[in-house]
Amino acid sequence: MTKMFHPPGNLLLHPLRESIKTLTENAEKGILFLTFQEFSKMVKIRFFAVLKKIVGKEEVVLDVEKGTTLEQLLNRLERDLPPLQQIMKEGKVLISVNQEVVPKECLIQNGDEIAFLPPFAGG
Repeated sequence: MTKMFHPPGNLLLHPLRESIKTLTENAEKGILFLTFQEFSKMVKIRFFAVLKKIVGKEEVVLDVEKGTTLEQLLNRLERDLPPLQQIMKEGKVLISVNQEVVPKECLIQNGDEIAFLPPFAGG
């Protein structure tokens, strides 16, 4: 008899290979309740100063797949927020993860805050 998995409430499942594997492994163990974190991560993207006006948003909360790098997230944001494409191409933006500048290969963690900061000068 095939076991059916019915997520509780409004749990959103993503059709990811890793998620299906986790779902199958847990179903075989008799575990039928999976948390949202097993499938994805929620991250907050914040835009500051002039970038907020250009993009038209101050903050965006996104659901990203496990194993997503900062570079992959940036590619998604450029695709989803067209005004961001030109800014990124010009390279006139500082991007931080949890208030630290990190390499683009950095893995995004659940709850991370990614900030887009305009260039600034001072003395």
